[in-house]
Amino acid sequence: LAPSTIKAARLQPRPRARPRLPCHPHLSNMASAIRFALLAGASSAVAAAAGCPAGRGFAPNTTTCVKCGAGTWSDEGSSECTRCRPGTWSSAAGAVSVGTCAKCPQGKWSSQLGSPTQQSCQACSAGRWGGSDGLGSPRECTACQPGTWSTEKGATSGEVCKPCSSGTWSHVHGASAPSTCIACSPGTWSDQAGASTQASCTKCKRGTYSEKTGASSAGTCNACPVGTFQPALGQANVSVCIRCAPGNYSVLPGVASCATCPPGTWSGDFAVTACNLCPAGKWARASGSLRESQCMPCWRSQDCLEDQSAEVTVQFTNLDAAALSDAETRELGAALAGDMAAACDVDNSSVVDLTGSNATVTFGPGGRVSAFVRGLAALSAHDLAARLYSASFRAALANSTADVVGPAAGVQVASVSLEPKAFAAVTTSTTVTSTTTVAPATTAAATHEDITTQRHQDVMPNDHSGAGALAAPMWLASLIAAAALSGAR
Repeated sequence: LAPSTIKAARLQPRPRARPRLPCHPHLSNMASAIRFALLAGASSAVAAAAGCPAGRGFAPNTTTCVKCGAGTWSDEGSSECTRCRPGTWSSAAGAVSVGTCAKCPQGKWSSQLGSPTQQSCQACSAGRWGGSDGLGSPRECTACQPGTWSTEKGATSGEVCKPCSSGTWSHVHGASAPSTCIACSPGTWSDQAGASTQASCTKCKRGTYSEKTGASSAGTCNACPVGTFQPALGQANVSVCIRCAPGNYSVLPGVASCATCPPGTWSGDFAVTACNLCPAGKWARASGSLRESQCMPCWRSQDCLEDQSAEVTVQFTNLDAAALSDAETRELGAALAGDMAAACDVDNSSVVDLTGSNATVTFGPGGRVSAFVRGLAALSAHDLAARLYSASFRAALANSTADVVGPAAGVQVASVSLEPKAFAAVTTSTTVTSTTTVAPATTAAATHEDITTQRHQDVMPNDHSGAGALAAPMWLASLIAAAALSGAR
């Protein structure tokens, strides 16, 4: 360089050097800590990514692998120990698979997560049972069905659930005692074991009652006494049996209604089992007569059988004629016609059904049987009533019926009614719908209904039938009385 350049450079001021500060000891430690933390974090990240060996897991808030405790397990590379699920347990430490978690045995359950001992498995309560192992809650124990109960704990089968006895019922699921079975109330019964609803308790039928609680058969339903009736179901004591009213009677126990006193009889008392016959030569045309004064003299015929024929109506209980076969119907019709003929001292051919067929009867609905008896020349209406209204005649009809339908049917005769009248055959006609109807060939009085209790009504005589001649017209009686008074003067 030129001498002038070197000289100028020397004349330039030099930059002032920075003072070197001394190293503080705390700063040095901080740097070391930072370097350690970075190295530790990197090491933890590497350890977390690698996980722990099987049977081990990280301790809480660390990446240190520790042995899994009882009730837990882990696979290879897991970072934590998994707890055994409810319904299982394990006492092994360092378990390497879920297979070490043993299931609670049948009849037991456990809701504990990670249970270390079998003692956590509790028995299913009474009224329940466990049919499989490893149940995780008490609800998983199956409840005994309604109508059953069990006092056994830890049961493994539904066979321990015992049914409520007949005469009782229960709607409770999982019942643990027989006290949950409720007895059928008085007036009802049940022969069903293990019933689950009150509807299983059957009501005693009409005409009966039962005071027993928890009754197990219909035999506990007692029949109301003869001379009384009971129209309701499920009654609980004898006080519900109602006395037959005057003009009515009952010959059978356990009836739902009383029969009205038939024509030719009367009754003014309560709870009678037979109605009084009108005196010979008199007749009460109306059913349900209350006084003997309603028996009127027979003016056209001394025996009150001007036409020498009468319609006989029998009311049976428990007889379903529609259920009989054709052969049974023919056999029973002939048998009943024979009984009527024997009681009236006539040949079987003198008994005809409503269409005029000989030696048989007409079967109607509700156990009603009707027929006409003709050729009654040797008997008066009084004699006929005495025979047909007797207990022996009712027994003969019941026996003949039992011979055909069997005694198990329990068929009985509730009432017999006769009406002196001329026979008038009915004719049958078929409509386009194939429904058979019956129309009388001549006008006749309505069929007498003698099974339902009715209020008595006086019926005026009909001048166009034999029955109409039985009661004297009031105007004629007045004329006779006036003539007698005039003669006395």
